[in-house]
Amino acid sequence: MSEPEIETGMKILRKIIADQPDFPLAHLGMHLGYTLLGTLGLMSAPEAFTKAHPFLERAIELDETLPEVQLHLSFKSFLQDWDLPSAYQHLNKSFEQRPSVEYYQSMTSMLVTEGKLQAAHNYIDIALQIDPFSTISFHLKGFLFYVQERYQSAIQYYEKSLEVKPDAHVSLAELGQAFLLSGDHQRALSFFEELPVPADDLLKIGGTTMVHAITSPEKASAGLRLLEKELEGPQMDRATILLILCYTLLGKNDQALELLARAIELKLPVVVYTQIDPILKPLREFPEFQALTRQIFGKQTLEDVPTRKYKKALLPKGKITEYKRQLTTLMEKEKPYLRPELSLRELAVSLDLPPNHLSQLLNEGFAQNFAEFVNSYRIAAFQAKVADPNFQHLTLLGLAYESGFNSKTVFNTFFKKKTGMTPAAYRKQQLR
Repeated sequence: MSEPEIETGMKILRKIIADQPDFPLAHLGMHLGYTLLGTLGLMSAPEAFTKAHPFLERAIELDETLPEVQLHLSFKSFLQDWDLPSAYQHLNKSFEQRPSVEYYQSMTSMLVTEGKLQAAHNYIDIALQIDPFSTISFHLKGFLFYVQERYQSAIQYYEKSLEVKPDAHVSLAELGQAFLLSGDHQRALSFFEELPVPADDLLKIGGTTMVHAITSPEKASAGLRLLEKELEGPQMDRATILLILCYTLLGKNDQALELLARAIELKLPVVVYTQIDPILKPLREFPEFQALTRQIFGKQTLEDVPTRKYKKALLPKGKITEYKRQLTTLMEKEKPYLRPELSLRELAVSLDLPPNHLSQLLNEGFAQNFAEFVNSYRIAAFQAKVADPNFQHLTLLGLAYESGFNSKTVFNTFFKKKTGMTPAAYRKQQLR
């Protein structure tokens, strides 16, 4: 799922085709290679799909009964033709001939575009059972949580994807965006700034510009100019999508809608996820957006996608003290931090605030980001349990889990940062 690896694979496949021109799976491999290049924005989508088509046609000619042929026809129906009924039909034919992990991954990808998120979770969970080491399955599970605005869970699965294959690039963009939307702006900025170059130079520019769009809009101009220059270059597809996200975060809705119209006209494959991307939520209210996205798959159900509307653009300065008191009371009485999957959005809903308002409240009222704020309460809960005889039977990690942490690494790192000592040293000190 990176350009060098795709090109290496296609080079091998060309040699196979030269040696065995009637081997259908090699032709399907070439079709997949070009499809990936076009879908990931590594090649112009129209050019990539034009080059892919003869390989699919040749595979059909050689053996149209192969379940892989039906699978690839579903890719074409979904990403190129924007014909969901046909895509599902081909997928089901593939399943009837021979179930595969790709079937469950593809079903997940298609269901999520319709907002059928619980069904999508069911399919990707089966894919993970079949192949527990698939970076794509971990990515798709993370993407489902990302769409649901459950960013901490999304981050965990994106990181698992990269643990399985550290040089896989498929999860990088949304991992950074999940950091950003969770309210951890500094982590998001560091993540994008440290991306390898030149492999991810455009994502590096786009990602840092997205962070600046939220934290320091005046700093976003340089990145916007660089992305706009790429609209006429070989990475036009990726630049278009990144600009749509940046413009939306900056509140430049007219520019975002104009570029979205261009992306739909060019049939860029990534626009199939337009309706469910949390960053683009502010655009959903506009009739122009609704009219544009109907050109993709027609009317969407989107019944499971969060649709909460923001009431105001910014949290008034005079309200920070009031909301600070409300948040402190909520944390002390209801203890939401004990839930490992607590997200910025969930906490914001409890206060009847939009997530970006809560981010401002945490930054200005507590001088903390979301992760720092919540984990501070978890550390306090851990310290209380260390001193409580009722919890003496638990290990340090067990105490951490009881306090709301779900990652040993995060717990150890944050505890030492907060207290200046390791959890083991702290417990030993308390039990003297």
